[in-house]
Amino acid sequence: MAASDFVISSREKIREGAVGANRPTSEAILQKFAANINSLVDTTYSSFDVDYNGYYSNSSIFQKAPFRIETTVEITHYQMTILDTGNGAANSINFNIYDDTGAFINTLFGAGVNRCLISGNDGSNVLVGQNLDTATSFSTNTAGHTFQFGVLNVTTLLSGWVIQPYIETFSTDARSIRFNMRLREQ
Repeated sequence: MAASDFVISSREKIREGAVGANRPTSEAILQKFAANINSLVDTTYSSFDVDYNGYYSNSSIFQKAPFRIETTVEITHYQMTILDTGNGAANSINFNIYDDTGAFINTLFGAGVNRCLISGNDGSNVLVGQNLDTATSFSTNTAGHTFQFGVLNVTTLLSGWVIQPYIETFSTDARSIRFNMRLREQ
């Protein structure tokens, strides 16, 4: 192995005989220690949730307060759910991203076909999302609806950056939209 290669993460129990008194420290046991440590690092997640309860619109009164990223994180999973989709127009949420000086960097999702979006008449409990670790998309209750899983402009959020959620598009009578991201610390 090259010095720059990552040890593959593994949760593996280490037996007493492998590390008992008067046992030499071997490369194999160090490999197990490193694999277990990397497994802990790989499973250090935080979650970021945004809720708009009740009826909403893209008016500035529905803009949420900004949130500061404390530690550099990678987005590994996200999902958007809507309790009621409304009258058929598109419902989407996006985030403005600013650096630590307040300068605009980008939006989280792209525009047009790259938005995370749900539309359709009178849908309830509709969900779309993606797991970026496994490169899979998922949806629930989307029959008869138009939906897009979204394409991220940014997958790593740096320490000190600020994200500000906002309603990008909305459908009349749409109600209770929620967005959740799972973030893995780097």
